Amino acid sequence: MVIAIDPLVVALGPLQLRWGAVFAVLAVLAGLLVGKRWALALGVRPVGLAWLGALVVLAGVVSGRALVLLERPELLRRGVLAVLSLANGGVSLPAAAVGGAGVLFVWAMLSRQSVGAVWAAAGVALLVGEAVGSLGLLLSGEYVGQLLEAPWAVVYSRPESSVPPTLVGRGVQPLVLYSGLWSGLAVGALWAAWRSLTAVERWALPALAFGLGHLLVGYARIEPVWWFGLRSDQLVALGWMVVGGLAVLFQRRALPRPRSAANPPSYGRIKP
Repeated sequence: MVIAIDPLVVALGPLQLRWGAVFAVLAVLAGLLVGKRWALALGVRPVGLAWLGALVVLAGVVSGRALVLLERPELLRRGVLAVLSLANGGVSLPAAAVGGAGVLFVWAMLSRQSVGAVWAAAGVALLVGEAVGSLGLLLSGEYVGQLLEAPWAVVYSRPESSVPPTLVGRGVQPLVLYSGLWSGLAVGALWAAWRSLTAVERWALPALAFGLGHLLVGYARIEPVWWFGLRSDQLVALGWMVVGGLAVLFQRRALPRPRSAANPPSYGRIKP
């Protein structure tokens, strides 16, 4: 597949708007909308959900960017603009999920609401947002993998794309396509199985699926290996797999499920 579309939507002098940024905004909006509706369906009280969403996104950007800077310390030496510019390396989504989950935990405890229900809604929202945002990253070439000679390889023909100059015109692994398809399938599977899932499984399985997807996709990345043959994103993703897997393994199935969370959300009946 050859991508010849201009990755720049608008360019006004030094200011550039890329397809990746456009779809990142759409991904956040889609995630917030889905997360709010699932949260209400799970019985979460709508206490400051708008401000909560903004705080979760901010915490996610900070924690996700921190891992990128840890992985690429040369950005720190270039100054503040290089550190704050998300175009230089972007944000690590597995690390961003850690920051967002921490904010949600604190908010749920302070508002005396179910942490599991809040995390369940956030997990589905995260997968939906990743599926939406992957399209923009695919168009811009901002998250590609190693060289690949296969029918599904992606070739970026324009030098303005975000792929390294040495990879322009050559087939590469479409990592965002893998992630987007995996996230979409995970959301569909969760929706289909929602009635039969326990309260623990409703937040643990999204975490497990999210971590597994990023662990597998990470093997095709071009970033350097950290420990035990794994890259930074993979290490954080492995943590999500451990948390989700252990929660499912040791859950107390004897506890009854709340009646308010018995069915998946119906978008026609739930009002924001």
